[in-house]
This record gives sequence, C-alpha cells and structure tokens, in this order.
Amino acid sequence: RGRRREAARLDPSRPETHLLLARLHERAGRHQEAIREANLALGLQKSVDANLLLAKIYLEQDKLAEARKHAQQALEVEPENVAARSVLKTIEMRTP
Repeated sequence: RGRRREAARLDPSRPETHLLLARLHERAGRHQEAIREANLALGLQKSVDANLLLAKIYLEQDKLAEARKHAQQALEVEPENVAARSVLKTIEMRTP
C-alpha cells in the first residue's frame, strides 16, 4: 500500500496510478477517496474503468443521476460495454 501511494506521488501524471489507488480505496470502503482518485484518472485520460468504478460507487450510494452519467460516459468510449449497460439497467429498475 505504501509503495502504491509513493508511486502516485512520484508520477501523478499516470492515470493508471490513480485508477489503482481508486480501486484500493473502494475495496477498503473509502468511497470519497476512491471517487477523488477516479476523477483524477479521468482528468488525465478518458477511461471506461474509471467511469465504471464511479458508476458502481454512486449506484451503491443511491446517487442514480451520477451513476447514470458515468455509465453513459463509459458507453461513449466502449458502446458495447456489458457492465455499463448493466448499471443503466439497474438504474432503470430503481427509477419509479
């Protein structure tokens, strides 16, 4: 864990570094940190994975508009992405 944080400090220009940190934070239940890191990754490069991670977190928090936005952004990059379509389907089922 310490090495990964150090890598991010050494090369914050790599979106993969921020995405890795976002995943680690998400797995540890630190959602705000995960959101911050995923957004940093997106600021550096369009990323299906970062958008899907954000969509998942926002879906878990019942923030459906945010989840929808990130699932749609993932589909803009990868129109046939099954995970993004699944998020959108879940949102449809939750929306009255």
